[in-house]
Amino acid sequence: MNIRMTGLVLASSLAATAGALAGGIDVFKTGFEAPAYQPGLLDGQDSWTVWTSYGQPEAVTVQSKAPHKDAQSVLIDPTVLELQDYVSCSRVIDYTVAPGGVVQVEWDQYQTWANDLTGKVGVTAYAGNGAFISSLYVFGWFTDEVAFTMLVDPIPTGYSATRGEWHHFRMDLDYGARKSTFYCDDQYLAGPHLWRHTTDDKIGTISVIADWTGSDLSIIDNISIMVPGPCAADFDGNGSLDIFDFLGFQNAFVALDPLADFNGDGVFDLFDFLGFVNAFNAGC
Repeated sequence: MNIRMTGLVLASSLAATAGALAGGIDVFKTGFEAPAYQPGLLDGQDSWTVWTSYGQPEAVTVQSKAPHKDAQSVLIDPTVLELQDYVSCSRVIDYTVAPGGVVQVEWDQYQTWANDLTGKVGVTAYAGNGAFISSLYVFGWFTDEVAFTMLVDPIPTGYSATRGEWHHFRMDLDYGARKSTFYCDDQYLAGPHLWRHTTDDKIGTISVIADWTGSDLSIIDNISIMVPGPCAADFDGNGSLDIFDFLGFQNAFVALDPLADFNGDGVFDLFDFLGFVNAFNAGC
């Protein structure tokens, strides 16, 4: 086969953008489904707890009113928050991150955005020592669109999405640089922004937080926390994807090294190159 040509094909993939961790390991994952979750208060189910000084447990419930996938999701109802317009429902994770590691926190969120909405709702991550890391909130201010902002400085602008639709949110927490980057529907929002507090090397707690008044409903589903797993495209095993992985794979292919039989079919051919390119583009 034409090694030079396939090398050019491989090199063209270096422009791939960062995405969700391919082959990552789930530290925590839930779709709020039975039998672990039953309809009713989220408080007390699967170690979720409403902070006693931060809101009424009745505002956060497991329900089937408008699930994103399968049968159940979590409904946050501000009409319950008549005496106190803030609620935080948290779950301890207590996972030690590898030195310099990255953690991805993801979830799906749906808003009806009634015209009397004023406030925010989203997910917050805390370190093991309780220090705040980052939040990604959805804000609504009497408009027909959802405006996103982060509790980091500076506040980004210019990104919006239509109300009444599901959106996928992600926070990439870089424990090496102590910075966070934010995405919606795999589109870049902001960052990397430096963490403002002294943290340890743990993802300690995640919280579903709402702070608003009005009649708007917010639904959250499919929360996951993921760390990198073994990465086949990291050919030189240095923990990053770069041109040296391409060169290492190409050299191994020329030498008929079994490591270059990427699809494991016993034959060295174009499909091994394509498999490597796809794995590289998917990221680690």
